[in-house]
Amino acid sequence: MRRAEDICFDAGHTPTTLLGALQTCAAAGLRLASPAELALAFQHEGAPEIAEWVDGYYENSGSVLVTQGTLMSEGSDRSLNIGHDDISQPYHYRCVTSRTN
Repeated sequence: MRRAEDICFDAGHTPTTLLGALQTCAAAGLRLASPAELALAFQHEGAPEIAEWVDGYYENSGSVLVTQGTLMSEGSDRSLNIGHDDISQPYHYRCVTSRTN
């Protein structure tokens, strides 16, 4: 685990679905990073980052159910990008905890 301000984050995991990411973090006694926590982790990493799952998701309540997971990445100019994709798609992710745990 690495420290970034008031959180500790791991080095990241191989791509999996959003459910797989949530389960892996929970099994380790951790949680999936929020967008704000992943932004802190990105600040402590040297290179721009690829898209990773974060803990937000939404469901379209219209006639067609579309469940989307929230993704976040960092561009080469250090800008943060937030988007969504199908929760069954594999993406990298990081587990976090407070530094006091």
